[in-house]
Amino acid sequence: MPEKIAFQMPGNVTFLSTDSIPEHMIADWQKDILKDGRISETLATTNEFLKSIKSYELHDALGLTALYSFMKAIMKEGHTSSYPEHADLEVLQALLLGCEGESPKEALPRDKVGEFWLELMKQNYAASTSNKRKGQSPIEALADSHIAYYRNPYGDDFFDRMIVEITSEYDNRYLRTGDFANAGKLLVLIRKTIWGRFQVFYGLWVEMYGYSRKRLISEIARYSKFVGAEQVVGGWKSVSNDSLRNYLTNLVEDDAVKNMFKLDPDWVVSSDFDCDFAVSILDKLSLSTLSGIEGFDGLCRFNPIAARPFVKADGSYSIYCLLTLMSLPFSSLLTILNNNSDAKIKLEKIRGWFAERETGRILLEAFPSAKHVSSGYWFRSKEERVESDLVVLVSRHLLIFEAKGALINDRMRSGAAGAARQFLKKTWGKSTQQGAALSV
Repeated sequence: MPEKIAFQMPGNVTFLSTDSIPEHMIADWQKDILKDGRISETLATTNEFLKSIKSYELHDALGLTALYSFMKAIMKEGHTSSYPEHADLEVLQALLLGCEGESPKEALPRDKVGEFWLELMKQNYAASTSNKRKGQSPIEALADSHIAYYRNPYGDDFFDRMIVEITSEYDNRYLRTGDFANAGKLLVLIRKTIWGRFQVFYGLWVEMYGYSRKRLISEIARYSKFVGAEQVVGGWKSVSNDSLRNYLTNLVEDDAVKNMFKLDPDWVVSSDFDCDFAVSILDKLSLSTLSGIEGFDGLCRFNPIAARPFVKADGSYSIYCLLTLMSLPFSSLLTILNNNSDAKIKLEKIRGWFAERETGRILLEAFPSAKHVSSGYWFRSKEERVESDLVVLVSRHLLIFEAKGALINDRMRSGAAGAARQFLKKTWGKSTQQGAALSV
């Protein structure tokens, strides 16, 4: 694997580049698109596909797509499945919001959903790996498509702890109103609510394969009332158990699409937060429509959904893009803080504080008998005092850690090499120079 030195400094950064991605990481349809000429062929059909998107009802299309993007996320071989990536869902949400209010809408036809998802994935993947990037190095192209196409959510427990601690500390230092701390707790409750609903759905999905015929018929009658489906006239005597199970599966799916991702006024009341406060936070994080969306162009680099992942309609709020919130939570936090530059600087300081605390906790667990010093000061000279965030003495070895909380900007995240160098020099470069000075 070729190497390229990024820039000279102590503890140098090395950028690795590769000409290909391991075969097992790429789905068959992606391999097909990456063949010569196939990206251009796909992009040539974009306008036709966009016309079809405009005809679908937003909540039905997003609910069904969100449900199966969740399924993809938990499946062992999910990356090779025919279900959409979460970034496909984000793009679909932006596109549907861009045409909300136009022409009559219909539900996404269930017999065509696989075909629709495949085309959505192809279009989004082609847009994020287009021929416009021929001048890029392989690693730049990979990074460019990564921000467009993949999400790396924080783990559930870590996300909850991080959001609560960071919003509470920010509030204590800079606001002292309790509102931002409560906003963090509200986001955690939303995560638990949606994920809890999905777990119930998935558990039922698995459980129904063991239902008796009598239980299948009973559950069909119950779920038919939930989703407003017509009751079958004439009984089920001639219907096989497999057909009954498929029918029940469709009903359970319809109920999940309709209710799993919705936070209605009753939920707001039951949340135990002040209703006006909860609504104000959800309003900030929600979109009802989007203007200026003209196809996939630009969405692979910046999607407004990243900072406002909720959809507001009829007094309720839906969070189809939960993994967006969990992957890019600081975009939402900055939206709550009205996106001013002062708030960004303060939030980065709190992120650094949290990173230092979390690193210290992990090191104490790993080396309980070592000597730990946090936020220690030492003098490089009589005039120059330097801080090292964490110093751990293990046997005859001194481990030096620096914690930085700088937020990665969109240009770096999307593979701009110059932005990456500048960011790393300001953060990683400074911290390694401090550590290197102490080590000599």
